[in-house]
Amino acid sequence: MTFSSLKNYGTMESTAVNNDSSNNIGPGKGFLNLLKRIWYHLLVLFIGGKWSLIETFTRHRKLQDDETHQRVRAETAVITGGARGIGAEVVRQCLQLNMHVIIGCRKPSAGETLIQKLRDEGVSSGTAEALPLDLNSLNSVRDFAQCILNKNVPVHYLLNNAGVMFHPFQLTTDGIEAQFQTNYLSHFLLTNLLLPALNQGGQSDKPSRVINVSSAAQYGGQLDFNNIDMKHEHSPHMAYMSSKLMQVISTVDLNRRFQEKKMNVRIYALHPGVVRTDLYEHVCWVNFFGRLLNVMFKTPEQGADGIMFVAVSQNVSADGGTFYANCTQQAVNPLAFNRDVQDRLYNISTDLCQLNSSETTASKSCSENITLELNK
Repeated sequence: MTFSSLKNYGTMESTAVNNDSSNNIGPGKGFLNLLKRIWYHLLVLFIGGKWSLIETFTRHRKLQDDETHQRVRAETAVITGGARGIGAEVVRQCLQLNMHVIIGCRKPSAGETLIQKLRDEGVSSGTAEALPLDLNSLNSVRDFAQCILNKNVPVHYLLNNAGVMFHPFQLTTDGIEAQFQTNYLSHFLLTNLLLPALNQGGQSDKPSRVINVSSAAQYGGQLDFNNIDMKHEHSPHMAYMSSKLMQVISTVDLNRRFQEKKMNVRIYALHPGVVRTDLYEHVCWVNFFGRLLNVMFKTPEQGADGIMFVAVSQNVSADGGTFYANCTQQAVNPLAFNRDVQDRLYNISTDLCQLNSSETTASKSCSENITLELNK
């Protein structure tokens, strides 16, 4: 299989709805399901290996000083999963740009520890705070968003960074498959809930930016709208690839909705690179080949470089709805441009999140005095 054909691998499946909700929940049984899981495993290895080789022999790009917008006032960045890994390096770079950073993490004490560590290392600019956020709970996402909205401050950057990879089958407190909710659905909800603050932070000539940290794995994703979170016949590898594909589809879709409502918000997605972080805690062979893979894997700092480029560079597409890797715009899975796919995913997502009309782009306009009332 060539790389070009692999980039078009993503498909949309439609299977019969299983009326027995308890049947086939979790890993599927039987020889055919075993073959599927093996194929999905090999597919994600191929994609990851291909991109890792590309990154090994391609010059690493990062944000240059002359690429940033001139800042006439302090800016606010909200980041999920900012207490460790790539997120911690993003927090560092945001502080160095004199931003106020709001870190969302399960344990605020971990965020506070990071802030103190950065101060001890000499990062004296900017300000930061940590707030509780558990992406495995939609109620926690709502509480986190409400805490930010209660501050009545504009948000200039929303960095949807947190994620899990190849997580063994697990349901969240909302009864949803963990990778689907953590990587995609909770960030979809958070983006919609923070739209008032994001719109307030944007200007017509400098919109606020939402950054979805996706992955090159989106090229191998597929959608089954009758099993959207792959709760049935679960494969951790396909669940990961599909969640990353949904991030990209939503990036294109929400960006279009923002523009139609003339909102001062743009949304982007990116592949941060194949980065050695604890994201690989469920991948045993990474530890086995540790030193060898260190040569091919990017560092968390290098992964953060790509995120910061898309967040603040003047050299990204002003129109939004685009996908980047190594600070360069890339093609996306063709499903991302299918309007029927976009609409179906959007409708399913709003239903799962129980978003009402005042919490979605449908009722937002930059000419309105936007307020948000959360229905608990």
